[in-house]
Amino acid sequence: MRQMQAAFLTSFHALGGPVASEPRSLSVYFPAPLDPGTIRTTLLQNIPGGFLPGTQASRAIIENATTRLDIMNPYFTDPGMLDRIVDAAGRGVDVRLLVSERSNNAPADAALKHQYGRLLDAGVEIWEYPVTMQAKVTIADDAMIVGTINYDAWALYRNLEVALLFEDAAIANRGVTEFVEPDIAVSRPAEVPNGLTDRLEHWFWDKFDYFL
Repeated sequence: MRQMQAAFLTSFHALGGPVASEPRSLSVYFPAPLDPGTIRTTLLQNIPGGFLPGTQASRAIIENATTRLDIMNPYFTDPGMLDRIVDAAGRGVDVRLLVSERSNNAPADAALKHQYGRLLDAGVEIWEYPVTMQAKVTIADDAMIVGTINYDAWALYRNLEVALLFEDAAIANRGVTEFVEPDIAVSRPAEVPNGLTDRLEHWFWDKFDYFL
């Protein structure tokens, strides 16, 4: 909670909000929690200019996954993330991606569909949610990241983003049962596009992934 409060106050102050400047008076903003809890939780922020712990943590839990990897994300165009997912499947991790069948960013959808072939060939399950999905959830073994981070260049490298990393098996399992499984149940398995026009369009937008 104190990490989240510090992030809020920093943003509030940067946008012109009044925050007491006396060190002694700041303590009023950080009261001791009544129940500090026992779940290891870390606040992750991406701040434009190169401070990218959200990106770094997302990469790390994907790279370190050994048994399962479930990712829900509506905008999925970053080549580095896609490479890490293919690598995870290649070392035997059970990988499932849940993406939007159609989001509100058609070029990004097309760029992702260009990658379907190599993802499916690597053994990745891809599920298409019938409407625009706004969940941003990554579950790798016993860790889960939930927040605002899309897996595109904007969120990973340029935008102000925030997320929480939970390192707890029960929380990760709950994420699967409450987030992943219900949405997979109403989604359809993805297929590699086979129409020439679609394939050319998808190839074209894939070349602009850094701008999507």
